[in-house]
Amino acid sequence: MPEWIAGLIAPRSPRSCREDILWTYSQGGAGAFAGDIDFYSGDWDGTEKVPHIDTATCPVVMMTGEYDYSCTPRMSEQTATRIPGAVFWEMPGLGHFPICENPAAFAPHLARALQHLGGPRD
Repeated sequence: MPEWIAGLIAPRSPRSCREDILWTYSQGGAGAFAGDIDFYSGDWDGTEKVPHIDTATCPVVMMTGEYDYSCTPRMSEQTATRIPGAVFWEMPGLGHFPICENPAAFAPHLARALQHLGGPRD
C-alpha cells in the first residue's frame, strides 16, 4: 500500500524521511493496512463519545497536517469544536505522518502542544 501512503506525505518532506515511511508501510503483513482502514473508517465511531471527553481530566490537543487528506484539518477542527476545551491547529507544510516525514518541522508543534498541556517550557 505504499502508493496510497505517498499521497499523505507533504511534498517538501525530506526524501530520506519519505522513503522510510514508504518502506515501513510496504513491509506490513497482508491485510493489516486494510484492517486498519476498515476499523477507523467503519468499525468504530466516536461521534457520540467525543462531546463527553472531560478536558479538565484529559486535555486534548489536535494537530493536523495541511496535506493530510485522510483526516483533513477541517475534519479535525470540526471534531475539536465538539470537545469542550479542546485545542486545534493546522500544521502547514506537513502531512499525515508529521513526526516521521519531517521531524524538524514537527518539533515546534510538539513543543507548543506540550506547553499547552503544562509540560516543559523553554
